Order: sequence, then C-alpha cells, then structure tokens
Amino acid sequence: MGFSRKSFLFSGAIQSGERGITVAHATRPGDEIVLHSDDASSVDTIGRCLETYDKLQPQTGGQITADLALLKLFPKKCSVHNSVRWPIPSGRTLQIKIYKGQRVPDDTAVMILDQNGCFRYGNIRRDHLTDMDLEQTDLYNVLAICNKIGQKEVSVTKSGDSGALVMSCPNNDSDVVYVYGIVTHIYTDEVTIGCKPIERSLTIANSLWDVVQELRTNPTYCTEFQNNNNSQDIDFA
Repeated sequence: MGFSRKSFLFSGAIQSGERGITVAHATRPGDEIVLHSDDASSVDTIGRCLETYDKLQPQTGGQITADLALLKLFPKKCSVHNSVRWPIPSGRTLQIKIYKGQRVPDDTAVMILDQNGCFRYGNIRRDHLTDMDLEQTDLYNVLAICNKIGQKEVSVTKSGDSGALVMSCPNNDSDVVYVYGIVTHIYTDEVTIGCKPIERSLTIANSLWDVVQELRTNPTYCTEFQNNNNSQDIDFA
C-alpha cells in the first residue's frame, strides 16, 4: 500500500526481479510500497512506485485502459518467485508467464487467486471490451470476467482483489499458466433481458500484454519498459 493507505495485491516481478507490477489506481509515483501487517507499529517497506499509467493511446488508434503501476523492488526486503501453488488435486507449483497472443477467445476458462489466497474460477465473457455505455468509467479494451448463473452474470472477485492475476487454468501437460490480465475493479450495472431488468457484475481486468507492448514500443511514452531491447523478453522473472 502507499502513503494513502490503499490496499492492493502485488501482481508479480519482471525484469530480473528488480521491478514489480500492480494496479495504478491505489498508488502514485514516489509512494512507498509496504507489506500489510496487523501490527501497525511494524511497517516493512518492500519497494517504491516508479511509474503509473491509466489510459493509453495506441499508435494504431483508439484507447486502452492500462491501470498499471511499475514498482522498484528492494531485493533484500522482497523475494518474488512468480509462482502459484495450485491445490487441486494434490498440489502443484505453477510458474506464471504473460500471455503474448492476440485476442483471447470468449468464454475462455480462467482462475484468479484472491486476497484470501483462494482460487476463484470463471470465464472471460468479453475480450477487448469497449462499451459505449461504460465510457463514464473509462473502460477501453479490457477483459470482462464472470460466472453466469442462469441469465445473470456475476463477478468472480470482491472488493480488495485489485492486482490479482487473471490466469489460464492448468492442464496436465505443463506447469506453466498464462496471465491474461490484472484485476482492476468490479463493474456493476443493470441490463434488460426480454422485459426483465437483471443486475449484473463483471470482474474487470486490463489486457496485460497489450498494455506492456504499447508502453514498450510507443515513443509517446517515456517509460522504463523501453529499456529492454526485445519486448518479447519482458515477462514475469
């Protein structure tokens, strides 16, 4: 959390573990990042926020909601392994990698490790969502994840899960899971199906690789993401 004492989840480390990423809306450049502790007198600073990005304008046109912060990590205070322990059926250690493909097929099954250390499962209902009805919330080319109960769409995360990774579900052929995006917030509204109004909620995440690619290649942005000569090398370390 930063000086404003907003809580969020640390997403992972990149660039040899010297840099980290998380959501931008809970911190700002210069803020210290500290580990949560129930003991208010014990504060362990693990890094500092270097850069934040809210909304990007791609070279190809349009907009992308980034909501991404780049952190400087203090190695002596923070050791990141970029792995998750998947508990089903008997426990496996899974390495995370950034998904570097194009569009994610609708209804792709995903899992999200929430603030309580529990896996939540759902589906990407819409990839690269830009809805004119959502403009007031500045959502452009984001992922919308939910479960569908009858005709009702229900988010798979709760308040406080910002920064959680939207990951592919594991399979028996590999111990690698791919990260499609980072959870930013929950969106709620009311839709009409037939003549019946139904409230829906969606877990919203950025399209991580699209955001990283734009920060890496767009000369409009002066960012540490451009220090790497090969954008394909930017990944969870």
